Amino acid sequence: MTREELNALAALLREHGTMPRSAEQALKAVDAYLTLAEGHPDAAALTSEHSRALDLWHALQDAAALTLRPAPSSPQAA
Repeated sequence: MTREELNALAALLREHGTMPRSAEQALKAVDAYLTLAEGHPDAAALTSEHSRALDLWHALQDAAALTLRPAPSSPQAA
């Protein structure tokens, strides 16, 4: 989970239309975690926030996977 990966994931989600507010909030939360980690790598809050940020990161990846999943094809009449 790096800043570059977060930016790429955010761009991917945004290019496929309007994102739910919950996804935007998750992006902001992961961004805040990364900002704290970059600026204060020894901050005590990182220990407790890491698992939460990682859970959000995985949820965002799942959302991206669903966004990119091809639509089911409709059966064609024979």
